[in-house]
Parts: sequence; structure tokens; C-alpha cells
Amino acid sequence: MYSLGVDLGTTKLKVLLLDIESFKILRVIEGYYRTYRPKPQWAEQDPNDWWRVLTECLKKIPREDLEKVVSVGVVSQREGIVFIDKSGRLLGRCVIWMDRRCTKEALEIEEEYGLKEIYYRTRLRPDATFSFPKLLWFRKYSPEVLDKAEVYLQPKDYLVYRLTGEYTTDYTLASRTMMLDIGKLKWIDDFFSKYDIPNKFPRLYWSNEPIGEVTENTAHELGLPKGIPVAAGAGDRPAENFGAGAVKEGIVVESTGTTTSINSVLSKPLLDPECRIIVSVHMTPGRWLLDTGLSSTGSLLEWIIDNMFRDFSRDKFFERIDLEVSKIPPGSEGVKVLPFFMGARAPWWKPVARGGLMGLLLGHSRWHIVRALMEAIAYEVKLVLDIVESLRVKVNEVRCIGGGARSKEWLKIKSAVYGKKVCVPEAEHAAALTAAVLGAMAAGLVSSLEEYLSRVQLKSLISPSADLAEEYRRFYLEYRETAKRFLEFF
Repeated sequence: MYSLGVDLGTTKLKVLLLDIESFKILRVIEGYYRTYRPKPQWAEQDPNDWWRVLTECLKKIPREDLEKVVSVGVVSQREGIVFIDKSGRLLGRCVIWMDRRCTKEALEIEEEYGLKEIYYRTRLRPDATFSFPKLLWFRKYSPEVLDKAEVYLQPKDYLVYRLTGEYTTDYTLASRTMMLDIGKLKWIDDFFSKYDIPNKFPRLYWSNEPIGEVTENTAHELGLPKGIPVAAGAGDRPAENFGAGAVKEGIVVESTGTTTSINSVLSKPLLDPECRIIVSVHMTPGRWLLDTGLSSTGSLLEWIIDNMFRDFSRDKFFERIDLEVSKIPPGSEGVKVLPFFMGARAPWWKPVARGGLMGLLLGHSRWHIVRALMEAIAYEVKLVLDIVESLRVKVNEVRCIGGGARSKEWLKIKSAVYGKKVCVPEAEHAAALTAAVLGAMAAGLVSSLEEYLSRVQLKSLISPSADLAEEYRRFYLEYRETAKRFLEFF
């Protein structure tokens, strides 16, 4: 019996086929879609593109395999809003998480309520990332969309709707709207009424709950058996956390793709008096997620490759990076990257900040800049880990996933900077794996998410070298002071 896991990311969709009994990943198919940018700070995606890519991916799986699928789970990017009217039709593209058009609205909400009240109730900081400022922007500039909408869905919810015909959401996504009380697990009514925003979010479920079945028409379109259960699903970050086997407190997952997220299981919603560390709801009752992140990280490496390495093939580029970067000593011989090319999120929270390159001499090469970027991202994660440990949260090990985990040299840098052992899980597709397990739970074929995903194996483990860790401690303190002074300009 197979379970189908779907991971709808920011740039691509993954479909994973899991053998439920053996815990073996049989197939992973990927497809890409476009992000539309009609204005400089806007970022939109067409939900029809998501569905088209899902259909195309499933066509690449043999029919005999699809016939063995007994459950479906979906996870996705968070915070975006899909508006659906009474007839079930889209009211435009999805305004995704990285859209910054509502920065002024986020500041307006903060001025009205105060940072601490927003943070204490939601464990989030007012920011254009979240759904609340997006809804306020629509109330101001496109009120007809709110009026015509029957329901507000997030990206995963839209795919679940297309699969089952049901309007649903789950607690992990709801906790990223900035409109859910994270302690009471209820919508904050005055946030809606204050700004005349009707609450049209659908019913809330826990991630592993069955919310419906694949309809006959959809089954025929996708080649799936009709009537198989579909789980409520989850946001991609909590799914990555469990998919990396981080089912216990003390294991931090660092995921570097387009950006870098730092997350860990919590038994209660951590409260940072200085409002630096944000928290969301995890996938099962009684658990929360330390759920904070940086701004541009992997996307900045892409920017460097696009602008400084046009003469290189992307095939095996990480192998070339490891070879060249290993020749440069720690500290990159004075070169520093300030990785704030899309503002600064945790722990600085300066959205208007810009990036910088410092310390360059004529004797430096482009590889110095690459190593300096790797070090800078490690330092930024270390800043977050230091705050987390100051709040009495254990950090025993860091599990690295995403594209950034493919560089062995980067893993060595991270281990030395963090002063922690760094592990890489065997399964590369943590979020899609969790989606498949959630589907199996919805079908009643798996009893415990934690027990099942504790079977995740590690393929590498790096312990910090004492000498290198001491050397990087000095560079880290130097970077921290440099970044602090640099950000004072903003």
C-alpha cells in the first residue's frame, strides 16, 4: 500500500510515493511553476499552475503504482491567500508569502495594537509575510475581492479543495495568519472586526485528520483511485521538522533553500520577552514549533552564481564549491557578506535593510565571496541559536536539510560556528515525506507520527573541531558587531 505526499513549495511542487509498510520512498517527481511580479514588491502565483504541475507529475508515475495509492497528504508554503467565490472559482492569483506590498499595513497594525500585544497573542511579529496585513491591503485597495470571496484558502488548502471539494485548513497554517490566538487556538475576533475584514477562513483541523476523499472526477483526471482519504495536511516548515526525524525537543532543524528556517519541537508556546523568536502551532495537539527564519540565504547564493559564475555549468556546482572554498582559510581572509539582500528577519527584524560586501582587496577572488556568504549564513543561524538557548531551550544537535545541506564544506563551517554536531537526514525530501505519512494516518494505517518518523536515518554526522570552533568563535563575535553597526544605518 502506497501513500502519496505532495509538497507545494515556493518554486516547485514535489510528489513523493511512499511504501507505508517498508517506509521506503519509491519515487519523487518534481515540477516548476512561475512567480508573477507585476510590480517590484509583489509576488503572486496562479493556483491553476499548481494544479497543472501536480497533474503533470502524476502522469510520470506508472499507472500500476498509482492504483496502489490508498491515501494522500499535502503540505505547502504558508501565509499566501487564495480567494474563492460562491461558485468555487478563483478570484485572481494567490498573493504568496514573499509579497511585500502590505508592509505599510503591517506597520499600521503594529501601531494600533503594539508589538508586544500582537506577539503575546500570536507569537508573531507584524510583517508583510503574514495573512493579516495582506487582508488589510485588500480591504483598502480591492474591497470587492473580500466581498465576493466565499472562503480564504492557503496554498495547501487549495490543492486539498481540488482533490476533495472540501474547504478546510489546519492549525499550522492558521497560526501563520497572525490572526490566531496561539494559546487558545481560536481566531482573534477583534482583529477581524477592527478592520472590517470578514472571517471567511474555513474549518480548522489537525494535520493528520481525514477531511474528505478524492472525488470521482478528480480521481479520473489524476489517475488515482476514487474515494481514498485525504489528510488536512500542514505547512511546509512543521512538515520539514518532523520529516527530518526531529520528533524530540533538543533537535533543531535548519533548512536552507530559498531562505533558511530554524525550527524545533516545543512542549509549550515559547515566549521571548524581546519578541525576537517567533512560534507557530505544530501538527499534533500539545506541540508547538519554534519557527523562525532568515531572509535571503539560498536565494543569495543563486544571485552570486547568476552574476559571478555565468561561465560555470550548474551541474555538480556544489562539488566545485566544496573544492574551491576549502582552499580559503576560515574568515575568508577578511571578506564579509552582510546577507540582507531582502531585508533582515530574525533576529534583527529590520525589513528595510539592504545587503553588503565588505573587506574586499584586489587579491580576493569570487570564491572568497562564496565562502564569506556561507560563513555569514552560519553566523546568522548562530545568532538565533544563542537567543534560543538563552531562553532555556536545549539545542543538542542541528539537522541540516534543503539544498544547502549538499555542501560538505558548508556543513563543516556550520558545525564549527554552532559548536554543535551537525547531521544530515537520509531522506532528502522531508516535507513531502511527512505529507505522505499524514495521509497514511488519515487512512488509519499509521498510529503515531512521532513513532513513524523516528525511523528517519542519518547519512552523515559532523562534530565540531575544537581548534576550528575556537577560531570561528572569534570571527563570529567580529561578524556580530559588524552586522549590528551596519544595520544601524537602516
